[in-house]
Amino acid sequence: MKEHPVSQFLLTIGTIEKSLEETCTELETLSLFSKVDTNTVFRIWEENYVSFSMGLSAELNRPINNDLHSWGLSFSIDSTKDKWKFSGEIGWSSFNIGFDEQYSMEFDSDQYEGFIVQVEEYFFQLLTKYSNLARAY
Repeated sequence: MKEHPVSQFLLTIGTIEKSLEETCTELETLSLFSKVDTNTVFRIWEENYVSFSMGLSAELNRPINNDLHSWGLSFSIDSTKDKWKFSGEIGWSSFNIGFDEQYSMEFDSDQYEGFIVQVEEYFFQLLTKYSNLARAY
């Protein structure tokens, strides 16, 4: 029996949220970070444009070069009338330039089927890269 698309979406988002929370807990044990948290945003921009995003932010105890102060990851799932899009990025929050992107990935699809499976795969690639880079600093 095929899983209902809404159930599939909720299961994927739940899995992602759990992984973000686990990463927060893990990063909090590193002395490099003073505050680690997650956020979730759901927006309806126009009648046929919906966006869902989640992120992870790790504030440094001391800014690097008096500038870089937070290591972040964010991703969004955007839906228009006929297209699905995943966008993810990793980077520094900077006092001088705002967000300094270090890595990004994205893909889109005309079909929902298969898209949500790819979201989970791409998200875990992004999270692994984020965690590895966080430990490198």
